Amino acid sequence: MDIQATWSGEDLKAWRKEMGLNQAEAAAALGITMRAFQSRERDEARITRECILACWALKRMSEDAGKDLVKHEPGSEDARSHGCTCTANLLPTGKIAYVMEKGCPVHDAITAEDLHPNKRQDFIDQVEWLLDRAARRGMADVDIVAGEVHRAIGNYPGPLHRMPVCCEAMRSLMQDGDEIISAPPKGAGASLTIRYRLPRT
Repeated sequence: MDIQATWSGEDLKAWRKEMGLNQAEAAAALGITMRAFQSRERDEARITRECILACWALKRMSEDAGKDLVKHEPGSEDARSHGCTCTANLLPTGKIAYVMEKGCPVHDAITAEDLHPNKRQDFIDQVEWLLDRAARRGMADVDIVAGEVHRAIGNYPGPLHRMPVCCEAMRSLMQDGDEIISAPPKGAGASLTIRYRLPRT
């Protein structure tokens, strides 16, 4: 599959089928939760450029290696059994820091940036995608809830959530005429709801 500027859920599904992966395996290969992968495949969440690049890199790696290696997470025992020289460390922020070793026979085609995009930008991209979808439907405004945005991206609910970052990203997109419909006492939480006016300027 060629690299395109944008992918639909059908494009992602076609990539998964071409790679011979089920949804759980595809999510693991991309470093996201299965719920987040399913949201993208159902066109409920925007497929980011970073995700597209990661899919392309995984496909190229599989083609170059001539065997199924994309199921082996960098640094895992299974990957090391195939000669992987990479390491993976869980950071306090919830991100996984991959140290991708040059020349690794399993993961040489993938970079940490491909696997783990900027999470704040993911939230912004998702909100902008929802705004664009609402505008195309002719709506005058749309209420967007932080919990729903984070669920579409992944890692929520769960110990690795980044709800404060999600809420900050949503607030940063507010323009004149937008209003906060609901907010938790501390200002950042799953119940944060912002009514965005359409069309955007």
